[in-house]
Amino acid sequence: MSDIGPAGISAPRRPDLGFLLAPARVAVVGASDSRHYSRSIIANLRQQGFPDQAIFPVNPRYGTVAGLPCYPSLPDLPSRPDVVAVLVGRNQARPMVEAATAAGAGAALVIADGYAEESAEGQVAQDDLSRLAAAADLAMLGPNTLGYVVPSSGAGMWCAGTLPRPLAPGGTAVLAQSSGMLNLIMSVAGDRRLGIRAAMSVGNGALIGLPELILHFAEDPETTVISLVVESTDRPRALATAMAVARRAGKPVVVLKIGVSDLGRRNAIAHTGRMAGPEQGWSALLERMDAIQIGRASCRERV
Repeated sequence: MSDIGPAGISAPRRPDLGFLLAPARVAVVGASDSRHYSRSIIANLRQQGFPDQAIFPVNPRYGTVAGLPCYPSLPDLPSRPDVVAVLVGRNQARPMVEAATAAGAGAALVIADGYAEESAEGQVAQDDLSRLAAAADLAMLGPNTLGYVVPSSGAGMWCAGTLPRPLAPGGTAVLAQSSGMLNLIMSVAGDRRLGIRAAMSVGNGALIGLPELILHFAEDPETTVISLVVESTDRPRALATAMAVARRAGKPVVVLKIGVSDLGRRNAIAHTGRMAGPEQGWSALLERMDAIQIGRASCRERV
């Protein structure tokens, strides 16, 4: 597990996540009534109570999407978006992130894949996207993520189908490297009315990864528990630093480590482009950080 990520940064960054987690206005680039991602994110925003008048579909091909006025481009929006959902492929993602910064957005969600998880060329493109966002102080989640939900702000920024039920606000932050696992967790949380502070899929974590999110929620007064679904990391020191902050803040960290088997490790590499790392190393790290690792008796248990 190397400690230097693609951008050469080992310590957790401290991006301002305010616009990402509590947006007043959302732009959906690549919106269309026929596209699954677009339909999902607009439906989940509405389900979480986000106001229609603050949802701005963007696509030059349509006048309306989901019954909402659709705008040809970000400069045509009636007001500045706080977060831009970039629902386009890799070839179009960079220009849309540039347009988001030019429009004054404070955050972006990039769902496109084909980056570091796929090839060396994809890694170069991902590093370029990360540098662009960092230079503009844009809180970018992704690429290769299906989004996030923050019940207290109505930010239902989730692209993988409409959730069966809205999530209830609460104190548990769920941070996952697997969008599929997060989808399942949110479905169970909705069914059982479990309170969620935020549910976030980090994807490739080009700019905002697990260390940054753990650090944010460790210092967030509304968060009581931090739950992680972890496949791999290339920044173990940053991860340990963030978990140590959570421990000092009295925020329990609960970890579900996937990718334990040989098949699981191969899947982790295919999913994020990162090595899952030896299981002994993970157990040692989590035990040293006093984390609660689900299904591992060797880690400390709390009652």
